[in-house]
Amino acid sequence: MGPPERFEDRSSTPPAVSIITVIKKGNEAVFLPSLRNQEYGLPFEVVIVEGGNRSQARNLAVAESRAPLISFIDADCEAPSRWLSDLVLSLPEDQAFAGVGGVSSGRNPSSTLERTIDAVFATYLGTLNSPSLISVRDTKRYVVNAISGHNCVYRRTALMEVGGFDRRFQLNEDTDLCARLREKGYRLLVDRSISVYHKRRGTVADFARQFFWYGVGRIRSMLMDRRYVDGRILALFLMGVLLFSLTPVLPLLVEAVLSGYLFAVIVAALVGARRIGAMKLLPVIVTLFVIEHFSYFIGLIVGTFLGRWGETEMPDYMRIERYLISPGSNRT
Repeated sequence: MGPPERFEDRSSTPPAVSIITVIKKGNEAVFLPSLRNQEYGLPFEVVIVEGGNRSQARNLAVAESRAPLISFIDADCEAPSRWLSDLVLSLPEDQAFAGVGGVSSGRNPSSTLERTIDAVFATYLGTLNSPSLISVRDTKRYVVNAISGHNCVYRRTALMEVGGFDRRFQLNEDTDLCARLREKGYRLLVDRSISVYHKRRGTVADFARQFFWYGVGRIRSMLMDRRYVDGRILALFLMGVLLFSLTPVLPLLVEAVLSGYLFAVIVAALVGARRIGAMKLLPVIVTLFVIEHFSYFIGLIVGTFLGRWGETEMPDYMRIERYLISPGSNRT
């Protein structure tokens, strides 16, 4: 493991921010070089952890990091040059704010699938306003219940106060962290002007698997504690189960509800297509909406049978690397 380019390491210089990224065992952080050219005026460090689930790896990285601000970016995300500066500047001076997060967009505008995914993620029906999915940058800045671990910065003191990430959570660990921060009285902010490029799934099957596991993770988290319950998701899930059970006895009712759902999807697809300027992709966008929702629904069902998250042992293999970048050393 290691970055494609060597980063400057001056351990005597204290960093102002620690950027943490987690990769799977045997993988590379392919977009890591984008951190080398950050337009940030103070020293910052990059901490990479390989192995373990995301909660375990992030906790290890936080323990090994040294800065008062902790930023997280996923290994499949590429950071624009002003990303770190914008995140830090967006964090209010008010210590009641524990962190601020941004959004993401596809990297390859020539890819039909990436543009289709961005169209889905440009709508409420495709994201439920989740910062981890929103693909449209704008000037909106507002308080939220949770920020996404793929693009965010936290105060170290706040992370330490709640004990970091719960290592039982293999998915939705950022949602759990944010719930515990809010219980302590902290507030969280999303700034939709701060975006990273996110490597979208390469095939429709991969996209379906992604949302299947999102559904599994969400319901297993909801089964942990009622504070993780999202009333919108729970209501839609129960409605879907009810419709399925009513199909043999009230087929006309089920048909009417499904027709209403399809109408809502078409309207949302029109909105998404207009926002990304891809009206020709409308039929594909409609199809992807249905795949997203169906995969997520099946994930919720499977996650219900799997039950709440359980204790997980620390893996035998976890590897960490840390690189310090000083102003001027990261210029080509």
